[in-house]
Amino acid sequence: VREDHEVHDLLAIEPEAALDEPLELAEGDQRTGEADRADERAAALEEQLFIRLRQEITASIVLLSKLAQTLARIDVACSLAQAALAHGYARPRLSDDRTLDIRGGRHPVLETINPAGGFVPNDTIFSDDQGWLQLLTGPNMAGKSTYLRQVGLIVLMAQAGSFVPADVATIGVCDRIFIRVGADDDPVRALD
Repeated sequence: VREDHEVHDLLAIEPEAALDEPLELAEGDQRTGEADRADERAAALEEQLFIRLRQEITASIVLLSKLAQTLARIDVACSLAQAALAHGYARPRLSDDRTLDIRGGRHPVLETINPAGGFVPNDTIFSDDQGWLQLLTGPNMAGKSTYLRQVGLIVLMAQAGSFVPADVATIGVCDRIFIRVGADDDPVRALD
């Protein structure tokens, strides 16, 4: 198979000159061989550069890993701060006792997708004075599961160091959160 420039060169030859001078195919073969060798040299150089880059990255893997972890922490902190500013979150007070006192609590997901005033803030108070057992009743689709999830999310956010969707919150340290979630619940589409 001839290269395009060779075909063009053959077509540019005048007919009389073609009869007088024999066609030199060896010259075309030589140029093809040079191009093949240049491709091989480029591929070898590319491989050497890749190996050197891989070795430098491997030598710096501890530093790069620490950098990635630091950037991830900064990203989380910035995202939480942005959400707190945008949605009027409050700084929770963390306590060593068992108190769970949330005033004006809001569901962090539902309040962002509902129009202003679409979610009614509510209070949650569990303490040694107020009691630790409360019975939550209401008709189907009244928001009982949403309320439970809201309290769980607020506690989780506070434990993670975030501001929370509430007017005021005092939350004791906890080591686990249990919340009932129905298999067909979808509070975003009001299927609770």
